This record gives sequence, structure tokens and C-alpha cells, in this order.
Amino acid sequence: MTSSQWRRDEINDEQAVNEEYLCNAKRQRKNFVDRASGVSAPRNAPWVASPPRSRGPALGPIEPLIGRVALDYDDPDLGASFYIGSWHTHLDHTVVISWVAESAGLFLAGRASSWHDPDPRRLLARRTFRRDGDVIVDFDDDFEDDVEPGVDPATVFPRRPRTLDVPPPPTSRDPGGEPLTTTEPTLAIRRPEVNPQASSPRPDEPTMTPAAPPIQRRTEDVPEPPQKPIEPKPPTDEPHSTGAPAAAPPPPAAEPQRARDLVMEAISKPRSDRLRSVLRTLQPDQHRLVTWPATEHLAVQGHPGTGKTIVATHRAAYLTHLEHARNPSRTHVRLTSVGLVGPTDAWASYVQQVLDDIGAHGVEVISMERLIRELSGKLSHPLHHRGERYFHSDAKNVRLANETARRLKPQLSRLPQGQRQVRYIAGKIISACRSDRSVAAWLDDEEHRAWLADAGDFVAARRDKSYLLFLAGIGMSVDLCGSKGRYEHLIVDEVQDIRPAEWWILSALLKRGGRWSLFGDMNQRRADYTSPTWEQLLQDELELDRTDGSELGYEVLATGYRSTRQILRYASGLLPPGQQSPSALRDGPEPRQEKVGPTQRIRKVHEEAEQLAEEFSAGTVAVIAWDRDQLDELRRLCLRAGWRQAEGDPWALHHPSHSRARLRLARPVFARGLEFDGVVVVEPAEFQKNLGRHGSLYTALTRANQQLVVVYSKALPKELKRK
Repeated sequence: MTSSQWRRDEINDEQAVNEEYLCNAKRQRKNFVDRASGVSAPRNAPWVASPPRSRGPALGPIEPLIGRVALDYDDPDLGASFYIGSWHTHLDHTVVISWVAESAGLFLAGRASSWHDPDPRRLLARRTFRRDGDVIVDFDDDFEDDVEPGVDPATVFPRRPRTLDVPPPPTSRDPGGEPLTTTEPTLAIRRPEVNPQASSPRPDEPTMTPAAPPIQRRTEDVPEPPQKPIEPKPPTDEPHSTGAPAAAPPPPAAEPQRARDLVMEAISKPRSDRLRSVLRTLQPDQHRLVTWPATEHLAVQGHPGTGKTIVATHRAAYLTHLEHARNPSRTHVRLTSVGLVGPTDAWASYVQQVLDDIGAHGVEVISMERLIRELSGKLSHPLHHRGERYFHSDAKNVRLANETARRLKPQLSRLPQGQRQVRYIAGKIISACRSDRSVAAWLDDEEHRAWLADAGDFVAARRDKSYLLFLAGIGMSVDLCGSKGRYEHLIVDEVQDIRPAEWWILSALLKRGGRWSLFGDMNQRRADYTSPTWEQLLQDELELDRTDGSELGYEVLATGYRSTRQILRYASGLLPPGQQSPSALRDGPEPRQEKVGPTQRIRKVHEEAEQLAEEFSAGTVAVIAWDRDQLDELRRLCLRAGWRQAEGDPWALHHPSHSRARLRLARPVFARGLEFDGVVVVEPAEFQKNLGRHGSLYTALTRANQQLVVVYSKALPKELKRK
């Protein structure tokens, strides 16, 4: 048989398995949810102003098979070869385990997996599937580094035998008493894989700092699961143990890639207007953070494009995956109320669909824009405004609102819940600050108290954008949206831009004893009144500390998967010394700088945007400018040139011609967390600095996946001038 014929037969066989898996998994999952009504949480939804209503057993799609693992022995539970999917099921003569199962670490972390049941030293090879929709069209095989060259692939991934007795899995019972098939228990993967392609890591491959000890709230005493070391064991005929250590050794400094060719293909594809699943190409350092224990807080620092949003969304899916309810374990019990928080409505729309794709069930996507809008009584003020002073976003505003609401509880009980209560509290605080009575006496900052007194009354405060967070804090104090203590876990993206008053509001959403997963990049910090360092955020703002008394720290994602080396090298000139070498996997064209006269600037920007839209016709491009008036002028020019406004979004444009990409016009605050094939950045000199740093400009310059153009008429910041 020729190699091409063997490959065609292999693809056909894998697709047959995939079709059987999709059919069985959908039916099995529906039956499970129908029986176990106690774990049927609402589907993932954008955050709303009242607690979500259950939608019954409606579920999102099941992803096709992700990959396959081959062992050098016949494991009593999994066989010599098994598959990885989004849902566990037994097929005819083979087993599919969920990507959230501990044994899936063999696929995602290789022989460096900390899970030793089955023994990772007995791993032979891993197969990652290439798909077109729900159809497997090809595969990539990665053999472990000590497999002899020239080994026959057919002996590593055998075809399914026609007759084979698969031992039945252990069973448990659901709340209604019906038996449920179990799968592998879940545990965070703690160590990276060994590169199957080389004996030493490539210079540009991902690096990770050693894992830090767990973080806990100082004021809480949360019992930890017992830690029991598990020694690697050879294959035996005894049933597998479900025990596992609660923590594992920290990873080495370098974590080589897996499925490198697929990764390069994925990051080179045109960008879309929504985030997509990356389970097939999830890297060991990312997977380790996705599966971080739910009982622990997590803090992650990452340069632009290192996958922070990917890890945040996939972690939400991991924590809420129905597989955990189907088989609760000592190391992880499924969470049913997780909030996924991001900066803008555009960000929320961008990440929403991926949650259904990867098996999340019960996640609420929360835009800070919408959250503050609802809590403030549907005010339309911008969340961030020019001329902001420190007291506009001070946590004391929310604390003052809470204290006032507590003191006025008898009076508030006689008012209907809602804006009447907010109005009453606001009036009392403003009046107290004007007369310096005891309700605000503890507010010893004279300038702060004068600002509150200057509001005049509730109606005037609603008209003034500087009082937005003050009114939102009052809304939270009376639980205007019915959201207090709703979530067991909050996952927050772009944390560098969350201000003190907003942290107090988010903390009120978290149940007592709840946990945080925090993702951000302090180099992209855009406001003077947010925490300048991780240490200040974790210790002072959120009052988190290590349970073992060790120094508080954070995890690091270091490898850039979005932008090219050239774009990151150009943008990193804005960073402080010692932080100017973020790594990236791809090369690309050097960023272009186009100098024009002030009167020609917008026309030149339009010309460059049109050129990028044609070059990346299957993707998305963006124009990012600090001045909204410039974006308004550009938008009018685009509309005259034939572009059309997307429904409900005046800053998203499309063209009747199919040969042009989608175009978004954005200020830097609204580009956070998003990515585009090509980006035009307008007039860098106008981007506001914070405490001497270029956080907003750095964010804008690093949104591009392939091509960056800078159009300017004023002098460039010295850090961007060509040498």
C-alpha cells in the first residue's frame, strides 16, 4: 500500500470514528442533562440586569474530535489508543475522553504531564486532527523523541479491531438515582510537555516562570484538599486510582510547543469578528493555567497576543463543563455560576460564541461598560472620560454608599427598590458633604468631599459624567440589578484598567469565599488611577495573600501568538528598559510609518484602510485613533466611498464588495482585547500617557496580527522614531 493510500484510508477511518462520536455524544449528553436536573444550569449568556432564567436542557454544539493518543501498552481503561473530544463517551471498540479530564494531559502536555494514570512515560505519539467544519480532513502526528525513526505509523495508531471487548467503566449515580457513566477525574496539568520534534527547545518557543504557590484571601480560611504524592506506576491489571496530588512540581523554564504546524496555520488565518476555540492547538503553558484549581486564585501577566483572552475563556469552560458534574472528583467539582468579565461590549460580543463551542454551561459574559451602565440607572456616559480625577473612581465612593445604605435601611425599606432608593441615598450623601454632617465625616479628603457637595442634587449628578461610578456604587449598594453574591468565580480580562471603585463593585458580585482569575498586562495600563503593579492590585486592592506565607506573585505568559516579531519589536520601544523583548512565533513586514500634512491626514488614513481591507479581504482591519472627531470624519468619508454601517454598531463597517475585509473604527479604549489582520494607528503623539507611560498607544500598536501602518503629521514619540 502506498503512503498516500494509507493516509486516505486513515483519514476515512478517523472520520468514521468522528461521526460515531458526534452522534453518541450528543445523545448521551442530552440524556445526562435530562436526568440530572440538579446540574442543568442556564446556558452561557451576556450579563443581564436581573438573574438569568434557566433555559432548560438546551445545549451548545459538540466540537468534533480534537486528537488521539497512542500508548505503548494496553491500558485497562483506555486501551492502547484513545481519543480526545469535548465530551466523554464509549464508542464501538474505543474510548473518547473529555478535554477537561486529567488523562487529556497526555495529549496537551505529553510525557511531562503530572498525571500518572496512565503513565505518561508510556506515551508513544499524539495525533492532532485538521477539520473542515465537522469533518476530519487530515491529521498531524507527533512522535515522542525516543521513538525510533522510521517507525510504521500504522503500528502506532492501529485501526479499530472488528471485535474487541472494552471493559465497562465504573459507574456512579445521579441525584435521581440513575446510573451515570463516569470519566476520568480532572486535575490541573502542572508541567509542560517534552518537545516531540527536537531534543532541545527552539529559541522562539514559549517560556514560563515557575508556578507560584496558591493565592488565598487573607480573611478566609478555605480548607485545602489533602496533598498526596503519587508515584508514576507501570501498567497493571488493577483498576486505575482516581487520587491525584493537589499540587505538582513547578514547570521548567521553557515549555516547547506542540502541534507547531497547526499553530502557525491557525495564527496566520484571517481574523474574524469572534473568538474561536483553540483546543486543538492549546499549548502546555496555556493549558496549565486553564486547568488551575478552582479552589485557588489565579493572576496572569502576559504581553499582547500571548493568549490571555484565550486562557480566560477556556478557563470559564473548564470550570463549568458538564463533564465535571457527570463525574465530580476530589480535585474539581463543577461550578455553576461563573462570571467572565471584560472591558467593553465589543469584547463581550467577541468572546460570547466560543463558550458554547468548547462546552461551557452557565457562564455569564459581563462587559464593564454594560455593568456600570445598568448599575448607574442606564446612564450613557463613557466609562472613561478625559479630565478624570482620582476621586471620580475612588473606592471610598462605593464604601460611602454602602455605609449610607446600611444606616438608612429603615427609610429605604419604605421605598420601592430601584431608582427611588438610589435617589434617596445620593441626596443624603450630597447633602451631608455640603453640611459636613456625620454620614460623610470619615471622608477626610476635603477635595473629594467638595466634589461630592458640588453635585448639587441627584438630577444634576446624573447629567455629569464624573459621577458615573459614584452612582453605580449606590446602585450596587441597593443591589439594583439583583447581582450581589451571584458568582462562585469571577474571571476578569484586562485587569490593568479596572479602577478601585470598579473592583469594589466586582467584589460585591462574588459570593463569600469565591475565587478570582485575573488576566492583564500592566504595560497596557491606560489610566493613572488603576493599580500600577500586580503586587499592589493583589495585596492592597483585593487583599489576597499566600496561604503558606510566601511572597505574592503571578504567572506569566511570554510567547506572542498574534502579532509578528516586527510589530512587537516596534511597539516594545515604548516599554521600560528590561521589558522590551516580548517573543513571537512569526515574522512579517516591518510596520510602515507614513508622514503627511495635517490637512491630508484623514484622507491618507482612509487610503491605507482601503488598501488593508483589500489585502486582508477575508478578515478584519481597524483604524485606531485617540481623537473621536477624527474617527467621525473618517466614518463619513468611508460611507461616501460605499462602505455600509453594521446593524446596531456605527463604528463597524462592511463593504458591498466581497473583496474587502470588515472595518472597525475605534478609540484605543474600545480596541482592548480585540485583534485584527491589519491596523492603521493615527497620530501617536495625541495618545494620552499615564504616569509617563504609553499604555494606550502600546495597546493600539499591538492589535495587528499581520500588518501595522502608522499615519502621522505631528512629531512621533521619540521611542518610535526610526534609528
